[in-house]
Amino acid sequence: MAQFEANIRIDQSELIKDTKSLVDLTNKELLRIYNRSLAKASIQTVVKEARRDLKKFLSFSEDSTGATAKSLGVKSAKKSPLVLIGGRTGRYDSQLIHILDSGTTDRTTKGGRYTGKVIGLDFYSSALRSKSTDLQSKFVDFLYQNYTKSVIKKIDK
Repeated sequence: MAQFEANIRIDQSELIKDTKSLVDLTNKELLRIYNRSLAKASIQTVVKEARRDLKKFLSFSEDSTGATAKSLGVKSAKKSPLVLIGGRTGRYDSQLIHILDSGTTDRTTKGGRYTGKVIGLDFYSSALRSKSTDLQSKFVDFLYQNYTKSVIKKIDK
């Protein structure tokens, strides 16, 4: 079985040119298609893998509720093609994600009392490294699906 790597790039100008020939989609609609596709692909690949690894590391505690793993998610920007993957704020315990992933050095209080250190679990970074190619392929698939849905919806109107 032959292995190969595909470096996939999508030129936004080609996507817009194809859109103009079929139906007029606004830049806002194109941005929504792009962000939804990237968010869905991110959830199904990187976030899912990071949650699984984090739960594996933190399952030793009987009091574990899984709130830290549930805090991993995505947030899309409204006016730019950007999707943030990481700890969500609000009702989640997201303030711990970066500490659990990268760890800390020896910490002391201002008075000099030793408060310990956290050993990094590297769950999030390893999920990003291992799922990057899968993320690209799923993103392209979701991009075409969402693009097709939007064009069909616009034509039906």
